[in-house]
Formats: sequence, C-alpha cells, structure tokens
Amino acid sequence: MQSSYIKSKHDYQVISSIRIFAICSILWGHCSLGLEIAAPQNNFDIIFQSFAIQLGKMGTILFFMISGILIQPKISSYTVSGFLRHRFFSTILPWVIFVFLLATVIILNDVPSKLIMKNGTLWEQGHLVYEILKNVVLYSAYWFILVFIISLITLIFFKKYVFNLKMGIILGLASLFYGINLHYGWISVHHTKAFVGYVFFVWLGIHISKHYSWFIMRVAKTSWAILLPVLAITIVVASMEGAGLTKIGCKDPYASIRLSNVIATLMFFVCLFKVGKIETINRLVPDKIVYGVYLLHSILLYQQAMIIKAFPKFLSLPHKILSLIGIQALNFIFILITTILLVKAFYKRKAIANGLNKKAVT
Repeated sequence: MQSSYIKSKHDYQVISSIRIFAICSILWGHCSLGLEIAAPQNNFDIIFQSFAIQLGKMGTILFFMISGILIQPKISSYTVSGFLRHRFFSTILPWVIFVFLLATVIILNDVPSKLIMKNGTLWEQGHLVYEILKNVVLYSAYWFILVFIISLITLIFFKKYVFNLKMGIILGLASLFYGINLHYGWISVHHTKAFVGYVFFVWLGIHISKHYSWFIMRVAKTSWAILLPVLAITIVVASMEGAGLTKIGCKDPYASIRLSNVIATLMFFVCLFKVGKIETINRLVPDKIVYGVYLLHSILLYQQAMIIKAFPKFLSLPHKILSLIGIQALNFIFILITTILLVKAFYKRKAIANGLNKKAVT
C-alpha cells in the first residue's frame, strides 16, 4: 500500500511538470507580436519563422492528454451532471468570470462600444454584449476550455464504450479528417469547426492511464539516442507543414490538429515523461497556478495590444524575422512571470483570508 501511494504521488508530480511545459507552449504561441503575419525574405526566414510558430502549437494537445490521464480512474463513476458539479467551481465558474471580464475589457477599450453601452437602446446593448461574448468564447484562447468541457462530457456520456478500441479509431479518424481538411478546405478550417477532433486526445490520455505500467516501461526502455532525433525530425516536419500550408493560403496553417503537429506533440509528451518530475518546476505548484495563468494571460495580452495600437510609432516593431522572435521571447518572459506572480498573489491572499476566517470562527 505504501509503495502504491509513492508511485501515485510520483506520477502526479511528473504530470505537474508537464503542465508547465504545456502552458509555456500556449503562452509562447499567444505572445507573438507580428511574427505569424510577417513576410519572410528568404529561406532562412521561413525556417526560423515556422520553427518559432510551431513551438507554440503543442501545449493544447498536451493538456487534453493530461486531462485524460487524470480522469481515467474516475470516468466509470462519473455522470455528466456529476462531472459538471465537480468541475463547476474549479473550472467552469472561473472560465465564465474571465469570459465576461475580457468582454468588459474589450468594451472599455472600444469607443463605439462604450457609446452604445451608454446611449444605446436595451436591444442594441444586449446585441453588442452577445456579439462580444460570442467572439470571446469562439475566437479567443478561452474557446479551448469549452472544447475541453465538451470533450470530457462526450466521453463520460459514452463511457460504456470509452475503453473500446473502435471508439478511439472513430475519434482518431475525426482528428485526421480535420488535419487533412487544412490542405483541401472541404469545410471551414477554423478551429471552432474542429472541436470533435480534440476528443481523441482525451481518449488517448485515458488509455495511457489504463496501461500506465506498460507505457512507463516502454518509455524507460527507449533510449534518448532514439527519442531526441525522432523528436527533432517530427518538429521539423511539423514546421514544414505549417510553412507549406501558409504558402497555399490556408487560414489556419499552424492549427494544433495538423497530423504532423500531433505526432510531434506525442513525441514531446513521451520525452517529458522520460525526463520525469522536475523539482524546480514543481516548486511553482503547477496544479494550482497553471489554470489561472491560462485565464489571465488573455486579459494581459489584449490590454497590451491596445497599448501598442494607441502608440504605434513608439512601439513600432521591426520586420526582420529574427528580431520579431527576440521580441516575442521577451514578451513571453514578461507575460509568464507577470501572470505567475499575480496568480500566486491571489492564492496567497486567499490563504490569508481563509486563515483569518478560521480564526474568527474559533
């Protein structure tokens, strides 16, 4: 019993470490200040640009797989209503609050919107709020929380089949369809149309958890001499696919659901598990701060964009790819540190308030 507890605790610490890499990937992708729309001047620019963009596209799939690993022991006992109750205060309510918070920030930064809210009719005000909320939910980073909830609800609803390989094949084919669709445009390539494709990664995480001992054994037996070259090759291929999709005019050329990005992310996931827990990272208590960082960074980045818009000459950015990557790196560090400090300050204040409340009760 003792050894089982230690193993479980250790495994959770590995997942905690992976959470930080996942959120860093997402933040890196969102901290771009013009890199994705910059026009490369030569082949070297294309290489550096595509590689830098690619690094920001692996975090979402990592999070979905982690969620599958963590929910596997509970999925058989969950009902949809029970899951929603369990996740309401920890996931759903914070998401709703930040969706409305970002919508409010957007209104406050937009003069026509402020005028409508001040002088418009009730219908005009309601329509404005609806449109802004719709855009925040469907076209901002907050969309993936909705997909996460839908994915878990789907698997809980079909939990009778979740351990059936046929379900995985169906979900995998759905993901593959969306990846191929990026090249041919049979349906809209926007990520809001591809939400079904992300369920597969939660399902995959569930099956990794189910066969965890086998998975860990295989990872341990696979040498770095194999893993690192394969990881490098898959990232290069994913970068090349993104560049190729950009060249043919795809509207979402670096979508997370690209087949090459899926394979690169799976290799990255395996490598992170082989590394194991990282004490320095785990001191940040990722399971407590990562969701807050995710929710908060969109607010900071939107406000940053408004500042840049207000002072275009003072904050004009260079057009050289390497310069833009350097600026993105500085912006990433700033946003990451700022959000972590703010989230930690919130939890510290909450802990103090809870302590004072307990003292008052006693």
